[in-house]
Amino acid sequence: MRPSEIMRQQLIARAERQAMKPTVGRDVHYVSAGSPVQPDGSQMYPSTCRAAKVTEVGEDNVIGVMVMNPTGIHFHSIGATGGVKLEEGACINSDRLVWPSAPGTWHWPAHVQ
Repeated sequence: MRPSEIMRQQLIARAERQAMKPTVGRDVHYVSAGSPVQPDGSQMYPSTCRAAKVTEVGEDNVIGVMVMNPTGIHFHSIGATGGVKLEEGACINSDRLVWPSAPGTWHWPAHVQ
């Protein structure tokens, strides 16, 4: 596939994701913050995409989520933490990295064909 065709498909997918609205129960990806960076530049737990469920919906695409980690479940509620903001992106641990997402944000999962 030519690079121009790949870019066209990525732009179409991005436009489709922007038209979607979060609702309670939907699957999203949450980008974990990771552990602090050490003086030597290493990081015990790097920032990574995690599976999440929408638990509440606020304004301007701010949502509450239940994040499913390998070691347990973590909640980010709108009331307690201010919720999680949308940042259009792709999974930072994906082989299809296009728009990396900032830690502490959510985005729609990529459509895999």
